[in-house]
Amino acid sequence: VQPAPPSNREIAQKLALAGRLLELKGENSFKVRAYEKAAEQVEFFPEPMERVVAQPKAFKIEGIGEAMQAAIASILATGSFPVLDKLAEEVPPGVVEMARLPGIGPKKLEQLWRQMGIVSLPALRQA
Repeated sequence: VQPAPPSNREIAQKLALAGRLLELKGENSFKVRAYEKAAEQVEFFPEPMERVVAQPKAFKIEGIGEAMQAAIASILATGSFPVLDKLAEEVPPGVVEMARLPGIGPKKLEQLWRQMGIVSLPALRQA
């Protein structure tokens, strides 16, 4: 029995996380915004991404170009995508976990990580 493919929301969360981590690393704002916009489009798209990706010729979603299509297809196939994997290697795992917390934006995250040396959820709770 194969596990169910990720939902649109789960795919959107991975794209949004990549955007937050790119912003944290100081990437240009256009790239960051591309991930944010793609995450919004995917999360609220009326059809499951699995069905959309299965018909690449019909894959026309505003704000989602070929690179994002490839990222979405990779998430569906493997649960992740190369850009997110690379970012996860460059950013401490605890910081990646903190990036998933609601209410902690990239600026606050950078301050916690780089200025205060907080690189884990337990350290964040203690602080």
